[in-house]
Amino acid sequence: MRSVALGRKRTGTFAAPVVAVLAAAALAISFAVPSSMARQLDGGPQDEIDRTWTKGLVYLPDGEGGQTRQTIGDFQASGFSLPEGVGPTLPVIVQLHGCDGIGSVPKRSAMIFSSQGYAVFLPDSFAREYKPTSCNPLIPRGSLHREVLGWRQAEADNALTRVKDIPWVQKDNVFMAGHSEGAITAATYVGQPVAGRVIEGWPCHAGWEEYIGLNSPKDEPVLALYGENDPWFPDPIFDGHCGDFMDEHTKDKSVVYSSPDRLHDDHYLLYVKKVQDVVFAFLDEHTTPQD
Repeated sequence: MRSVALGRKRTGTFAAPVVAVLAAAALAISFAVPSSMARQLDGGPQDEIDRTWTKGLVYLPDGEGGQTRQTIGDFQASGFSLPEGVGPTLPVIVQLHGCDGIGSVPKRSAMIFSSQGYAVFLPDSFAREYKPTSCNPLIPRGSLHREVLGWRQAEADNALTRVKDIPWVQKDNVFMAGHSEGAITAATYVGQPVAGRVIEGWPCHAGWEEYIGLNSPKDEPVLALYGENDPWFPDPIFDGHCGDFMDEHTKDKSVVYSSPDRLHDDHYLLYVKKVQDVVFAFLDEHTTPQD
């Protein structure tokens, strides 16, 4: 495991937090959940899970450094045909959006990934007919729907299953990337193997047992990116970072941006080129060459 801190380490918590992530409530009502339960969280009805796939988005490289975008349902109806001049096979990223759905942040990230030659599949958790609110991003405030983690894990698993059935997908080069709530999902997901996981904007510490740590196999690469003063996680219960759980994970890397680095209090990091460089170096390192 490699842990990298950029900038100076925080010397204290926020004196007057403007962010309420229900940390106190989490401490009060959290209970010990056996680690095996991480495998058994309820994902909801299968037709709801399937809807998050068909209503999601897919970004494809266009062969000229740009990308095309369409719904996964439309792409599926076309027989998953790649744009002319692209392929014959592609590496894939299953990208997991944050608690507020497919807004500007996941769209921008998908464009960044696809511009580098990846097919990006972005399931839409908000395509469910019944979707409780899990956060209020305007405050910001999270932890409003504890059970959402099981839903998101089921959506990720469904997407991985479907992606691996597409003929042109490089089966050894299917990665998972998540931001915020999507990062929690990527960190705690237990199921199908992936070529690597990118966790952005999540410290791997929480008040709810099933949200804590990394569930990736020890030999499955993980890259964690975190701003030490992330405004979503100001309370002591979130102190630390995903590197705290990587001691036995030799292929993992945790990058923490600390003051005076300008990213020390950012929740979204991938928009900065130096972060993109770290992410693509990680993906390149763990991509299996194709014949």
